[in-house]
Amino acid sequence: MTSRQFFNLWYRLDSEDRQLIWFTDDEDGVLVDSEAHIPSFGKLEALTAYAQNRSLTVDVKEGVLFDLDATSRWLEAPDALSIDCVNTLNAWNLFADVARSVGGLFDVEPKETIHIYQKLFWGNNLACVTPPGEHYDPSWTPSELETLAEVLKSGLSLFRDSVRCV
Repeated sequence: MTSRQFFNLWYRLDSEDRQLIWFTDDEDGVLVDSEAHIPSFGKLEALTAYAQNRSLTVDVKEGVLFDLDATSRWLEAPDALSIDCVNTLNAWNLFADVARSVGGLFDVEPKETIHIYQKLFWGNNLACVTPPGEHYDPSWTPSELETLAEVLKSGLSLFRDSVRCV
């Protein structure tokens, strides 16, 4: 059993930059309140005060932006050429953490979508898994695009339903 470590997670939605508290442990997730909602903060100071009031130590650092506006824009006109594998994988992972934390569901057929998730993962071209000089650009079928859009739409809806501004 590991001990839970807390971090701020910076996201943008509806042209607004906000923060929530993400944690890593045996299973990753996001902090939820007593009503299973995710507290979201407009200022880092508010997140820090909230955490201190609950005796939590949050590692506050400048992190990667989870640009859910970009995800929302892509959903308006999904096409293979405009898929940003990094942002899309970040959104998918965030939605998975949210679903786990609030007891929700966004990817109803994970056995059917794992290959799409893997394409996004390899499309990130992480230095630790991509051989030097190699680069992977996934090709997408119309069916995969439709499935990806369904998963992201469901995840974004779950996120919107779960987050509460504090």
